Amino acid sequence: MKYKFSTSLAAFCFLIFSGSVLAQFDVPVQTDSAMAYLKILTDPDTFQGRKTGIESGNQSQRWIANRFNEWGLKPLFGNDTYVEYEQLVTDEIEASMTIYDTPWGKIEFLLGDDFTLNTNSGSGNIKAPVTFIGYGVNEPEMGWDDYNGVDVEGHVVVIHRGSPPNDEDWSEYMSRSYKLNKAVEHGAVAVLFKDHRAFPIDGAAMNVDAYHEDIPSAYIGERVVNHLLYGTHLMYSEYKKKMKEGPFPLTSPQELRIKARVKRIEPGIGYNVVGVVPGTDKNLKKEAIIIGAHGDHVGPDALGHVWVGADDNGSGTCVIMEMARVFAQNPQPRTLIFCLFGGEEQGLLGSEDLAPKMPDTYEYINMVNMDMAGRGDGVFGLGGADQFPEVWEWWWSELPDSIKDNYEANRAWGGHSSDHAPFKEVGIPAFTTYSKGDHSFYHRMEDRFETIHKAAIGGAVTGASRWVAGIASFPEKMADRHIKARSVWHRGAALAHFNSGDDVAADIKKAKNHLADGYMGSVITLRQQAKNVHDWGLMIYLDKWRDLTENEENVTIAGKLSDLGGNSYKRTSSVFLAMPIDSFASGDTLWWDVIQQNGIHWAVMEDATAWISGSEVREDKKALLEHLNETETVVQIPLATLSDWMPLSEILGEKLVAMGSWTEFSTITDDQIKQFSDNGCNFALTVAMDEVPDVLQNIDSVSDYALHLQPAVYGYEESLKWMESFQGAEVESKLLLKWIGDNLKKW
Repeated sequence: MKYKFSTSLAAFCFLIFSGSVLAQFDVPVQTDSAMAYLKILTDPDTFQGRKTGIESGNQSQRWIANRFNEWGLKPLFGNDTYVEYEQLVTDEIEASMTIYDTPWGKIEFLLGDDFTLNTNSGSGNIKAPVTFIGYGVNEPEMGWDDYNGVDVEGHVVVIHRGSPPNDEDWSEYMSRSYKLNKAVEHGAVAVLFKDHRAFPIDGAAMNVDAYHEDIPSAYIGERVVNHLLYGTHLMYSEYKKKMKEGPFPLTSPQELRIKARVKRIEPGIGYNVVGVVPGTDKNLKKEAIIIGAHGDHVGPDALGHVWVGADDNGSGTCVIMEMARVFAQNPQPRTLIFCLFGGEEQGLLGSEDLAPKMPDTYEYINMVNMDMAGRGDGVFGLGGADQFPEVWEWWWSELPDSIKDNYEANRAWGGHSSDHAPFKEVGIPAFTTYSKGDHSFYHRMEDRFETIHKAAIGGAVTGASRWVAGIASFPEKMADRHIKARSVWHRGAALAHFNSGDDVAADIKKAKNHLADGYMGSVITLRQQAKNVHDWGLMIYLDKWRDLTENEENVTIAGKLSDLGGNSYKRTSSVFLAMPIDSFASGDTLWWDVIQQNGIHWAVMEDATAWISGSEVREDKKALLEHLNETETVVQIPLATLSDWMPLSEILGEKLVAMGSWTEFSTITDDQIKQFSDNGCNFALTVAMDEVPDVLQNIDSVSDYALHLQPAVYGYEESLKWMESFQGAEVESKLLLKWIGDNLKKW
């Protein structure tokens, strides 16, 4: 049963519950108060950039904890809001980088402008040759090995951030830690990183697994790269093009001297600040909302330059502080837990320590994270409202139209780049919030109090407090509403499938309903229209689709699967119009081009005899099949008759997808599955609740294939229960996310 919550009933209940909807939303936060905290936090002489683990950084957290205590927030742990945890801590003492024997003689590069040491770099004093090693990937079984036949023993290695441009999933091999460790395994004496920015960011951290005390690591900017490439007869732009064509190691004619002295501080101790505002309603106070931001930045460099991090994330810190102050005076029906995390800039260390330790005193229904709220004109961005459609629709309907333009609502963020991530990994739906603007001073020394926009702080503190007040006072219990399942389901990209009707508007409404259920796309098969596919009436029908979706905020006609809303994209249903094409002839390639230009990029094949004769592809269809492949059309076939379609797999490869039920998949032989998969083809399976035990029983073999799985029955509650059936069997979120979205994106 899908959750239905009447807006009028919600408003009525809430008015009884709290007295006034808008009064409850508009808690009296003050922009000037938040700005005052920010000015103190970003004073370079007071807290010196708030680096976790060094004395000045820990003192900034102590200062925040003292404010929490003054405002009456209660400790969540023990007797103090200042919560200790262990982490790797290093302090940068000396850093220089010099190149010799250039046409301009010796060149000394500038720390902070030409290069920056990575946080937790090792120490060293080396002069060595330099080898560009592409992406720094060493995975030959995945079709890419930048180290093949290359000797980098005793070399400085330059690695470009990013992933090889083939069709493999490189998500596990893109971290700095992986790439640095691979370079060290191959004998590198220092590792330099280059990304898409012209300048080197400061504060890029190596985690404890990639800490090598005698291996310096740093980021470099384009000036360093261009000097190292001098004499290779390649510009940096040319090298990047060659690197994308295949592994392209390149040794510089110059040698580089790197001096780095980094002191490890032991024991390494960081601090989170955690304070509680107890709830006021006897039925809801056990439900808790976590509101947080990281309080740290990257501190001083070896020359004493202080990177104060006003936007990242003094801005989020001051907003959370002001909310903590005001909500302590205006407690809500639900409990509020305010957190300022340490160690975010060193790898989410504070939040990763805290999330699994949250005590069972409360049932945690939501985490709201604030990161970078200091730039822009006051528009507040909130990613994650789709995880609580019943709350969002009620809350949004109660806001005056005059302020709705101050909000940008996005999908649940799926990444791992900020402190919401550890909470969603323990099953708490996590929101990420920010100010909409140009955060142009990200990890630059110019990220100072003077570059903060007061309007952005005002929009963030007002917007965030309104949302927290809304979810904190929602009048129905949330803890039993499949909370853990929401944290995964809304990061997927499930597809709803149905046949078109006579009424385009009704089909659009149906797609929007499926969007509310968490299905990010709808595949609508135009079965009626396909009966007269060469009739220009089809074009009139498609024109109506375009006309009706042109002004729709929540529905768009999609061209490729990459159009599906992923991570932080707007909550939009991507509609794929699918055309049955068994009646197409080989000469219909031009007609397919016309159809595709009018919005159809999905072809449905149902009768194998229309395409295959015996065990061979019909000669009169080969040209059309090759054209479908060239035009990147998704081609759908029925899973139940997979063996009849095998000859197509070699022609269409990754564009071919067999769709059907788990029961149908279970009847296919291992050899057929392997042949289909080896040709790059895909499976999309629906799994009924009574089929879940069979999937779990075969989970090892299932995990070997890039399957897309989703519930057999649509509906929000049904889908969440389906997700819970896997979570109850302790299937890892990472695998579930592959099943419900990541594998689909490879088509």
